[in-house]
Amino acid sequence: MPEIPDDPKEAFLWFYEEYKKLKAANSPQTAIPAIGCMQQLQIIGGRGNEEKTLRETFGEFMGEDEFRNLRRDSQTFPNTI
Repeated sequence: MPEIPDDPKEAFLWFYEEYKKLKAANSPQTAIPAIGCMQQLQIIGGRGNEEKTLRETFGEFMGEDEFRNLRRDSQTFPNTI
C-alpha cells in the first residue's frame, strides 16, 4: 500500500489524485479519498474552514464545484461499502 505523505498539503494532493482516479472510473467508492481530502483541509485550515482553505491553497488548479463534489462524496461513505 502506498504511503500517505506527512505534509498535509502533499497528503491532500495524494488523496485528491486517488479521488480523481476513482471518479474517472465511475467507482462508487470515492468517499474514502474524499474524506481524506476533507481531513487534510481541516488540518491545514481548521475545522469549518475547509472551503476557504481549498480556495486559498489549491484554487489555482481546482474549479469552484470541486469543493461541493468532495463534500458530497465524503458524506456518502456509509452507503458505499
